[in-house]
Amino acid sequence: MRKDIREAQEKREAAGKGLCKASLIIGIVYAVLFLAFEVILFVTGIIPTKFLVLQLVVLLLLSALIVPMLILKKAKRKNKIVAIILAGLLGIVYIIGGAYLINTVGFLDEIFGDSETITYDIIAHEENPIDDESGLPGATIHTTTAADKDKYYGQALQTLAESYEVEFKSTDESFMDLCKDASKDKKVLVFVSDANYDIACDQNEAVDDNTKIVAKIKVEKKALAAKETDVTTKPFNILISGNDTKGEILDVARSDVNIIVSVNPVTKNILLTTVPRDYFVYVPQVGASDKLTHTGNFGVDCTAESLENLLGIDINYYVKVNFTCVTELVDAIGGIDVVSEYDFTTSGRFNNGYKFKKGVNHCNGKQALAFSRERHAFAAGDIQRAKDQQIVLSAIIEKCTHSSTVLTNYSDILDSVAKYLRTNMSSDDIKSLVKMQFSDMASWHIETNILEGTSQMAPCYSIPNLNVFSWIPSQASVTEGQARITSIFDGGDGTIPSDEQTGTDTTESTENQ
Repeated sequence: MRKDIREAQEKREAAGKGLCKASLIIGIVYAVLFLAFEVILFVTGIIPTKFLVLQLVVLLLLSALIVPMLILKKAKRKNKIVAIILAGLLGIVYIIGGAYLINTVGFLDEIFGDSETITYDIIAHEENPIDDESGLPGATIHTTTAADKDKYYGQALQTLAESYEVEFKSTDESFMDLCKDASKDKKVLVFVSDANYDIACDQNEAVDDNTKIVAKIKVEKKALAAKETDVTTKPFNILISGNDTKGEILDVARSDVNIIVSVNPVTKNILLTTVPRDYFVYVPQVGASDKLTHTGNFGVDCTAESLENLLGIDINYYVKVNFTCVTELVDAIGGIDVVSEYDFTTSGRFNNGYKFKKGVNHCNGKQALAFSRERHAFAAGDIQRAKDQQIVLSAIIEKCTHSSTVLTNYSDILDSVAKYLRTNMSSDDIKSLVKMQFSDMASWHIETNILEGTSQMAPCYSIPNLNVFSWIPSQASVTEGQARITSIFDGGDGTIPSDEQTGTDTTESTENQ
């Protein structure tokens, strides 16, 4: 009997010693996780100071209760078990919270972009014996003098000459004519930008069917420089430029979505001003007028400067996205609900005939992209497309700000869009906005506006020898757009009194490009 009692006592003592060792190790691990979490919080600089201090005080008090019970041998067994449970739960919070913060900072660093890539193509007939760069040495390549003002075209030519020892034959033909030459003559090699080659393929079926890309040359250029301001106390404009590509976000490409986001962080008012892709605007970089979408082929800085010239404003920052970003983001947040104004079916080679009903439609990524791209189904054409793009953007904002999906899929969301999004807004500015929002948790009022105009069929700078669809800006609409942006900057809500509105004029879009 005594032996049984002694053995039971020895087991309790052994278990007590084991618990003490385990709790000591847990206490050390807990202390390390706590210190690491606090360091990450302070270094990343995302959390407002008042919350930093509050959480530090609360966690220090909890730690002051937990740690002694973990490391002191005299602590009661029941207290140690409670302390182990609390330490485990808080440790999980430290690990997850720290990972979220580290991922956020990494994401902000990855999406910052101060450069873009211009790709140039060597084009040949499908039956040309040269299939890749190995056949280029000694070849003669036709170039256009129309690109003489483009310093990046010149840089690409120099790189091409140094890399492949080719000769050049300069002509006065436009890039469209050069591409046509390659589609007809099996011996001709021509040199044009990748963006212009895409336009030529869109405009001429023979170019699309009968030519191939033999080689590519890439040139880096500086993107739009930020016009920095205190984003927590002063109004600012952001250009959202949506490229019509599914490739690398660094590549220049036509800017099919152009939304100026005017933000007043003091009044919590936002105005979304959409400028249709086919707006016929003066382009300062080339000294001529072109469709707004084509300015993206010269870089996001060219698009921003053209819009600044049109509206008489400063654009402080840009956010550049492409089609893949939309599909990946919408899928990552579990889809969005869009409210359609019409029953319609999408068309085009990328839109896959999706059907939408008037009212609420739940969309995955591909459906949301198709919804935002469709224009042929509507009498208002590009105007309705601009409205639908704003609907998709608003739905994404709504889902991201009012859904637990963002928290549960946070890392996946960041990973899914990082490759397809670039901005020149610094991570410090973005952190300042986040901290401001955490501090006041204010709701924002969003207004929308779409610039309008009248249609025309005429040549433009990028397509000089062919009549293409474009919108001639309505001066009344532009003036109203200026007034509404000014309203945001002056402390208003982005609207103007009805007796001050100048009115707009519209014409149905029949664009076939």
